Amino acid sequence: MEIDETINKWLTNLDVELANIEEQICTLPEIADAKKIIYGYCSRIRSVVREYSESILHLCDQGKELPAKIILRTLAELVIKFSWCMNEAHKDISMFFENCQRWTRKSKEEQTRFYKKAFECFGDNQIEQNLKNLQEDLNQFVSITNIPNNEQLCKDLFGNEGGLNYFVLFGQLHEIVHSHLTFLEKIKTSNKGTLISEDDNIEFIKLICMTCIYLFLKYTYQYYKLDFSVIESDYIRLKN
Repeated sequence: MEIDETINKWLTNLDVELANIEEQICTLPEIADAKKIIYGYCSRIRSVVREYSESILHLCDQGKELPAKIILRTLAELVIKFSWCMNEAHKDISMFFENCQRWTRKSKEEQTRFYKKAFECFGDNQIEQNLKNLQEDLNQFVSITNIPNNEQLCKDLFGNEGGLNYFVLFGQLHEIVHSHLTFLEKIKTSNKGTLISEDDNIEFIKLICMTCIYLFLKYTYQYYKLDFSVIESDYIRLKN
């Protein structure tokens, strides 16, 4: 329960900080458009992070480990990529937009592959038009380097602990999304819910969720030069 309360406290405090930043944006016309755009992204990500985390914590309390982990996997990828985009923004704001372009290129490539397969299956005119639009968009990104893979993103963000965090955030959650027969053989059922192994526990899932939120807050607070010491202290205490 302490993890739940801590996550709620962190996000509630962030709401206050972002409200103050929004007030500055509205009252100080000299604030650059680039900073307004970053605020918009942070605000939207904040809303998504809160919804995902509340769902994860609720499912954990209900003993629903598998759906909690599926949402957690989605939260992890979103937070890792956004945090990587924000990583250098406090030093050079242009780095944020450059990294976002790299992320966008990767997303459009994935969408293009999907629509190509969909068009092969259905030959629908709307699908064909969507595919053409995506390919035209991609032409604008030919000089943009792709965003690194998730393993490298974790190394960039976590340093020496990058490999471990990649394993926890992506390796352990991979088979939840991409199920297979070996995965099904691991499942154990009880009146409390469905478990993957005896080693899994609800508090560990909540801890991973807290790690994702901690990372998002770390780079958001870093960019806005906010005091991160209380969050850092809470996180170190609860993860050990």
